[in-house]
Amino acid sequence: MIVADTNLIVYLFVTGDQTAAAQKVLDKDPYWIVPPLWQSEFRKVVAGLIRHGMAQKEARQIMQNAMLTIENRQVTSSNDEIFDLITGNNCTAYDCEFVTLASS
Repeated sequence: MIVADTNLIVYLFVTGDQTAAAQKVLDKDPYWIVPPLWQSEFRKVVAGLIRHGMAQKEARQIMQNAMLTIENRQVTSSNDEIFDLITGNNCTAYDCEFVTLASS
């Protein structure tokens, strides 16, 4: 099982210099899990691509493909676990969601 961060998901669905590496990770272990916030982070990246010239049609297709692949792999950590991790370190709450999944 791999807790996939948003960058890994982006590399898988947006063709670029890291796409082959992301595909190798998926081939090695196809069971990825993610916190629900991945969608917002993914949209933020795609929004940046739109602002840099990507056609909306392509952006929508990328989002749809990612959603179809990842949506049933969403796992929610408990607030207690996240807050426990936040205490004593400087990680963002967003990062702590990924870390608590990986720690489970």
